[in-house]
Amino acid sequence: VSTQSTGHKHKKVLMSALNFPLRLRQLQQSRTILHTRSTLLVVGRDSTKFLHDLSTSDFKRSSLPNKPFLTSFLATNGRLISQALVIQPDEKEKRFLLDNISTNTASKQSIFPSTSAFSESEFTFPSFILDVPTGSLSSLQKHINKFKLRSKVKFFDLSAAFQVVSFLSAAMHMDILQENGKSALIYQDPRSDKMGLRALFPLHNSNWKAFDCFEEISEDLFNYYRYLHGLSEDFCEDENGIPLEHNLEILNGVSFDKGCYIGQELTTRSFFVGKIRKRVLPFLLLYKKEADDALKINHELLDNKRTSLFPPSLFNQSHNDLSLPVISNQISAPDDKEDNGVSLVTSKGKKVGKILGHVGNAGIALMRLGDIQEPLGVKDLARDDVVVKYLRPHWMEEKYLL
Repeated sequence: VSTQSTGHKHKKVLMSALNFPLRLRQLQQSRTILHTRSTLLVVGRDSTKFLHDLSTSDFKRSSLPNKPFLTSFLATNGRLISQALVIQPDEKEKRFLLDNISTNTASKQSIFPSTSAFSESEFTFPSFILDVPTGSLSSLQKHINKFKLRSKVKFFDLSAAFQVVSFLSAAMHMDILQENGKSALIYQDPRSDKMGLRALFPLHNSNWKAFDCFEEISEDLFNYYRYLHGLSEDFCEDENGIPLEHNLEILNGVSFDKGCYIGQELTTRSFFVGKIRKRVLPFLLLYKKEADDALKINHELLDNKRTSLFPPSLFNQSHNDLSLPVISNQISAPDDKEDNGVSLVTSKGKKVGKILGHVGNAGIALMRLGDIQEPLGVKDLARDDVVVKYLRPHWMEEKYLL
């Protein structure tokens, strides 16, 4: 059994014993259909300016064909509504989109009923694809509609025509994906080279034969890998968060010289005046007797030259089988507005952070940086033989933890 923390009040969280009997070789050439992701197509004369003014990234500088980037959309109080991976399709990719949208009536309809249906002439102007969490789609649409006014911009939900697929591929297999670009729109995950590639596949016409060498793995295993690299992306992980606490400025998802945008005040003030006291970090729940191995794990995750997706010391029986020491127990979030979710605490019971999501014994949590060096545990987890060990992602310099 496996679950992820939803971050909602009174939600039960299972610290479940998970075993993934997959070979490391399979993970090095694996694919995952991301059912929790949706795509929005943004077109129109004002599309660049509209997205530039509504998001944390500089669309006027960052938006280049075949150069994906990370951005986020904020409420007026500076809190996260959604993160998004942004792709600006080139002419060949526009043709691929047209060929598949034209056969799908649902994708041709704008998310705003008053807007006309999609037509080929839409691509006369700059266009963007937003890869966003499905769970945040409704909130994002309301946010967009609030500020759209008379802007010449249209939004189309492509989820009825395309599915998002992640390829956690070893470098030797990247050429296979690139050569078969005719059957999918393929783009690099801009957050980290260790996250491989993503692709938009036609939902009802997917040609998987060209990708048979990629073993399909579960979304749980994909999230397990994503958590180890300290990346939040799901709506329940980001809900009401602050961009800098979610490390978006480190991942080039925030521009501090682009000018005004919705939610800018809190973000800019935190960066130039305040001190970031909390950040989202990956963690492992380990038996205390094996906690020393976590230091080796940390060093290996920092080594950018590694070709394996998981460092060998994560495998407790052999370097080929994925089987971590895990804790099986059930804990519940207290019925308390101030403690929404499952907390990480010190040995003295001081709250250090909140778990945002997890699979098995790996997850991400929003942690107070001043306390992460102390021995940590999970609140209400009645075990004295386990410890929580945070990891520093390979893309994060030590200075961000000080």
